[in-house]
Amino acid sequence: MKWLQGTYTQRFNRRHGVYGHLFQGRYEASVIDGEEAGYFLAASTYIHLNPVRAGLIRETEPLQQYHWSSFPFYLLPVKKRPG
Repeated sequence: MKWLQGTYTQRFNRRHGVYGHLFQGRYEASVIDGEEAGYFLAASTYIHLNPVRAGLIRETEPLQQYHWSSFPFYLLPVKKRPG
């Protein structure tokens, strides 16, 4: 991740004539504990609402219309979901 972020940042800055950090903070991976009751639901809700919090879609716009989310697949019956 360090190499990818560094290389991409250098190329982006060169192309756009800017300088400095492109990504703020370190990459962080957290373990989602599926054993704890309600934790998976809370983590999933947090992840799927990020586009709204980031202002990528309006609060009045249906979350299903955000193309980069897996949320619409959770609305399908279990048998119709991708593997």
